[in-house]
Amino acid sequence: MNNFTRFFAIALFTTICSFATASDYSVELFGLSYHQDREFKFNERNYGVGMVKHLNDNHQILAGAYYNSYYNVSKFLAYGVETNAFDAGSVDIRIGAELGVVTGYAIAEYMPMVAPKMTLTMGQVSLVLRSIPGIVSSASLRYRF
Repeated sequence: MNNFTRFFAIALFTTICSFATASDYSVELFGLSYHQDREFKFNERNYGVGMVKHLNDNHQILAGAYYNSYYNVSKFLAYGVETNAFDAGSVDIRIGAELGVVTGYAIAEYMPMVAPKMTLTMGQVSLVLRSIPGIVSSASLRYRF
């Protein structure tokens, strides 16, 4: 087990164990992506799972793993920030970004991760849309306990 894997496992375990109340965390299921470069055969079924620790309404810590666009397993640890964009009736629409580190890419063992995002929430279920403009957009579902 390499140092990052140990760090990732400890960070994920610590995050999960530090949940103060049930509504402080979510599970996120990663699913689909769309790449603007249509000539290369990217993996656009990025299945995976993550945990989200909600520090408050605007800040989160995220950790998880998914199959990335190059058919490799990626693990990540990130900090998320978001703010209320506007309420559309029963749908809460928030915008923000996630900053962290991710593995599984050939360019470097550990890559910085920066992803603008929009979250649409109804009750305990959220659709999270992330995009790196000009490169890739993705969608995932989040359930808050």
